[in-house]
Amino acid sequence: MIFRDKKQEAAVCRALLDTVDLGHIWTDEGPTEEARILKGFGIRKLDKREWLIFRIVWELWGEPVEDVRTSGTDVIRGLEGPSAQSVARLMLAYASGGGDGVDQWLSDATSQCYLDKAADERLDADINEAALANYNSHDPQAMELRERVNAARRRANEYEQKAVEAAAKAVERKPTATAQN
Repeated sequence: MIFRDKKQEAAVCRALLDTVDLGHIWTDEGPTEEARILKGFGIRKLDKREWLIFRIVWELWGEPVEDVRTSGTDVIRGLEGPSAQSVARLMLAYASGGGDGVDQWLSDATSQCYLDKAADERLDADINEAALANYNSHDPQAMELRERVNAARRRANEYEQKAVEAAAKAVERKPTATAQN
């Protein structure tokens, strides 16, 4: 058994899906109705990277998509960037620490996902703010850009808060030394 329990398994699935902005389709109990619908039609609705992570998650959950197994070759050839790093780190975490290693991976992966999203939002805010220099402050387009900047900064702050919360949840999930004895 890879995971300590279904709750840890569901958290891993959601964290992997978060790497492709699909974390909302998985809950603490498992797949949502949307995830089950996508399972039948996802190949038509998801891009290659999303589809591969989606298949990996369903395989981890014990219900492979369309009875198609995800091979190591699929993972190596199909994943890139944060998704590839996340899957590789999960494998290493499990190999080196079992359930406790997976808990640490959850903390790191979830927090990092939110920090990456915060960085993207801050970059978006900076780009739009630089564009503001080309407009008169009373120009309607300038006002729209200013709102985009403010909204992106608010989202960045929210993602950073979620990163802190994710790290705190991981600490709560980790068994204490006295509980293990």
